[in-house]
Amino acid sequence: MKIGQCPAARLRVFLLLCCVVFTAQAWAAEPLNSATLDKWLATTTEFIPMQDVFERISQESEITKKYTQDEFKAMDVEEQNKLMDQLLKDEGVYDDVYKVLNQKDWDSAGSYIRISTRIAQAIQVHMQNMMLKNLPAEQAQMVKEMMGGDVTADPKDVELVSKNWSKISRFIGENIDTSKLPPMG
Repeated sequence: MKIGQCPAARLRVFLLLCCVVFTAQAWAAEPLNSATLDKWLATTTEFIPMQDVFERISQESEITKKYTQDEFKAMDVEEQNKLMDQLLKDEGVYDDVYKVLNQKDWDSAGSYIRISTRIAQAIQVHMQNMMLKNLPAEQAQMVKEMMGGDVTADPKDVELVSKNWSKISRFIGENIDTSKLPPMG
């Protein structure tokens, strides 16, 4: 799978905003706590009007077509950051994106993307856990398969999402057009 191609059953619209371009694994060096989550929510809200730009980048960018997820994950953070910055420059949105990132005190677009990925994965796990907790094992397995299989995230990230679920679900309800989500069957 090339970078930028997300399975439809994984809440494509929301995760497109979270992952923006790359679905890279997170690095533990970047802290994820309540303050970071609040900063991420505020930043992501600012990026929602740019959703069409991010969708085009994720589908059409030469960089996203050039590297597989594994190749991107294998790069060091500095190299990822350079690629992200080049991608934003190539698409003519570097200044607009960094205006928001600088206002919200992010080190780089890469840092925002890595945190976004961790939060998105933790949200997926939390939502899957909520959906499956009262289902019999056979039904739970069917739902998992419809959602694209098992979802994994750092347990500490899932715990943070769980503790802040009311804030996250309010954000989703206010900002995500759920009519564009794929059917669950």
